[in-house]
Amino acid sequence: MDPATHNSLSGQMVVKNNHFEVDGIPLTPVDDAGTWDPFQVAEITIKNSTGTILAKTRTTVPTSDEINCSRCHGSNAFSDILQKHDSMHQTSLVTQTPVLCASCHGSPALGNTAPGIKYLSQAIHGSHASRGAVCYDCHPGTQTACSRSLAHTTTDGNCTTCHGQMSEVAGSISSNQRIPWVNEPKCSAAGCHTGISGVDTGANLYRNSAGHGGLSCLSCHSSPHAMIPSREASDNYQALQYQNKAVTIGSCAVCHTSSRGEGSSEFGEKHGGSNPEQTTACNICHTAVSSNTGAWPHAYQWKSR
Repeated sequence: MDPATHNSLSGQMVVKNNHFEVDGIPLTPVDDAGTWDPFQVAEITIKNSTGTILAKTRTTVPTSDEINCSRCHGSNAFSDILQKHDSMHQTSLVTQTPVLCASCHGSPALGNTAPGIKYLSQAIHGSHASRGAVCYDCHPGTQTACSRSLAHTTTDGNCTTCHGQMSEVAGSISSNQRIPWVNEPKCSAAGCHTGISGVDTGANLYRNSAGHGGLSCLSCHSSPHAMIPSREASDNYQALQYQNKAVTIGSCAVCHTSSRGEGSSEFGEKHGGSNPEQTTACNICHTAVSSNTGAWPHAYQWKSR
């Protein structure tokens, strides 16, 4: 996200290194009909300089207003928070409203990468770790349930499998092991995808990572909290658009019961080459598909589900 970029509801996308980006779209979890919906949908139309449509798709743009400080801080939650902060830290915030927490506590999400007293994420996670708070109290939320990939979530979001407990989040920041919003979990770190080619994203965020010829991980798997298949139908739109099934783009499970299909020898005979007996999800991008599994995404080592 670039805090300096503010797109309207339509206009030109901004070139950011190897991709196009849209930032600062005015968005609320309420649609034009007045219905509360935290999973708003954007339609993306790409045109050339003459106005000819080159591609069109849709994507989910999640947003929510569910942060629930009142569960612990009462009906006048923000006043209670400031009073408690003043009492514990000898500040005078109640006389300085409105207060932007990030004015003191660094937040890279708002473009402030220089830590102040503490990073905001460190302060919030650390102070709430022993106070009975749960992830969905602040991260949207018990109704929104923003972590929604069927393979990666549970009723509580399964946040701690990747991010760790709240005390671990705060501790990793205070020990300089992690900068919030900059250093996030790796897919290989939780022990679920170890030893699989291309899954260790190193120091990069998942959303900035690429594999298989420089293709963005998001292109096939979708966003980190909505990896295909998702329980939200709108998240699955592109997979359905391009391969008629809500599974990872390029997966053998489009037709087969397993994401690995029937094996590489069967693939080469039936699906390989430039004139296959039957096209596959790979042909969404490729006009010809090699039967060399080492050249495939994750070198054909992904787990069957």
